[in-house]
Amino acid sequence: MGPVAHMNNGPTVHGAMGPVVHMNNGPAAHGDMGPVAHMNIAPVAHGGMGPVAHMNIAPVAHGGMGPVTHMNIAPVAHGGMGPVAHMNIAPVAHGGMGPVAHMNIAPVAHGGMGPVAHMNIAPVAHGGMGPVAHMNIGPTAHGDMGPVAHMNIGPTAHGDMGPVAHMNIGPTAHGDMSPVAHMNIGPTAHGDMGSVAHMNIGPAAHGDMGPGAHLDLGPLAHRDPSPEPKEALGPVVPGTRGQEVHT
Repeated sequence: MGPVAHMNNGPTVHGAMGPVVHMNNGPAAHGDMGPVAHMNIAPVAHGGMGPVAHMNIAPVAHGGMGPVTHMNIAPVAHGGMGPVAHMNIAPVAHGGMGPVAHMNIAPVAHGGMGPVAHMNIAPVAHGGMGPVAHMNIGPTAHGDMGPVAHMNIGPTAHGDMGPVAHMNIGPTAHGDMSPVAHMNIGPTAHGDMGSVAHMNIGPAAHGDMGPGAHLDLGPLAHRDPSPEPKEALGPVVPGTRGQEVHT
């Protein structure tokens, strides 16, 4: 993400990220998220991430998410992540998500991630998400992620997201992620997000992401230590490291 990434969203009603979303990442050494990543989201009504979402990531060396990642989300009504979302990740060496990542989310009413979301990631060596990452989410009523969310990530070598990351989410009723959310990430070698990271989300009804949410990660500056050229990334623009990005 680079030293500083800042995104500001106006207030929403029955909506997604809330009035303000701010993420600041400190410098990283051969890494991804950097020493500290903090995200604070203002309260929303009938949706989104809930009153407060806070994520703190400890410093990492040559790595990704760091020794411990903890995210706590306050209870929400009719939406969001549910009463409590807690994710703990064991320490890693030269890696990404670590030996085991487990996320358990309590049941929610009219929304959120569904009754139980469990993600297990196998150990990795000098890697990111690991050989296989699988997340299954049960059906939700008037909810967010939809009947089934499945993410499979292939093996990686000295990388983060791996050769291909694909997430497909079924239709939702009065939901957040909309009928289909697809994320594809190209191969990486000693890299962060890969050659191209693209996420496209279709229209949502009474939902979170809105009519169209498009995230394009263009050229990465000073992020990929690999000697191989990354043509898909485009040229590295000198002097771009440390700039703020406002959307």
